[in-house]
Amino acid sequence: MGERRCTPEQALAGLATMARDANRTVREVAQAMVERTADIAGR
Repeated sequence: MGERRCTPEQALAGLATMARDANRTVREVAQAMVERTADIAGR
């Protein structure tokens, strides 16, 4: 949300769209985002 400057509602809608397009759950998409961010921050 901070990086894209969006509201919580917009963030959830974006996650839902990504999940639908990837045929995955919102939880799976969100978890992958968090893991990717943690990997980048850990470098």
